This record gives sequence, structure tokens and C-alpha cells, in this order.
Amino acid sequence: MFWKIADSLSFPIRALFMATEGKFKLSSLREERMRMVARYCQGRVLDVGCGPGNLFIKDFIGDKNGIGIDVFPYQGVSNVISDMTKLPFEDSSFDTVTLIAVGGHISKSKRKAEFVEFARVLRLGGFLIMTEGEPLTQFLSHKWRKFF
Repeated sequence: MFWKIADSLSFPIRALFMATEGKFKLSSLREERMRMVARYCQGRVLDVGCGPGNLFIKDFIGDKNGIGIDVFPYQGVSNVISDMTKLPFEDSSFDTVTLIAVGGHISKSKRKAEFVEFARVLRLGGFLIMTEGEPLTQFLSHKWRKFF
């Protein structure tokens, strides 16, 4: 309980200095997001925009129950998909589709077509889970990390 309170109170510090990796028993923002999303995942999971190392699937879901995909060939990503409007999966093949902090990376011109495709691979009654930070905070956080 103490560390949950410490995580909450230390949000500004974590946002600036621990976006990707936790320190001093505090959670990184990435860990916090992934832990929250994992609570709502059911069945077979497709993580869109999985990023380097495919961490959400590897650390929270497991390779037997999940697949991570990305448009960029990051290290540790074995499913690189150049066109997210043409996913190589059958209709209704996932119980949950996640987009963890990637919505801002989807171009406006492709957004509708990509979400139609995500809906195609999601089973009826499945879950689409998407997280995004507050726009100003995200912008400042990205600029801060780029500066350092």
C-alpha cells in the first residue's frame, strides 16, 4: 500500500525521470500503464504498436496468449507489419486488442481504416483497450526526454 501511495505522489518525478524504467521501488509510467491494461485483457491479445522488446506481451500477457505487432522493426519485435490496414490475421481472431500510448502515432489519414481493421480481428464482444496521456503532458514529457 505504501508504494501505491508513493507512486501516486511521485507522478511528476516519474513523468520526467522514469517514463520507461522504474527506480527506487517506484513504477515507471510504462509499467503503470501496462499493469493497468493487463487487468482488463481477456483471452487472446493483440498488442498494436508493441515497441522495443514486445514488453507488454512478454511481461504481462505471455507469448502463448498474445502477439505484439509494430510498424517499426524494433529489437525483440518479430511481427513487423508495414500496413496496419491489412493485418495478417483471420476475422475475430482476438479477444482483446490493445493500443498502449500509440494513438498519437497513427496518422489522421489512416486512423479510420486502421481502427476498422482492428475491429475486424476483434471477436464480437471483445475488448479494444487504448491508453493515451493528456496531450500537453505527453508533449512536454517527450520534449523533456529528447532534451536529456
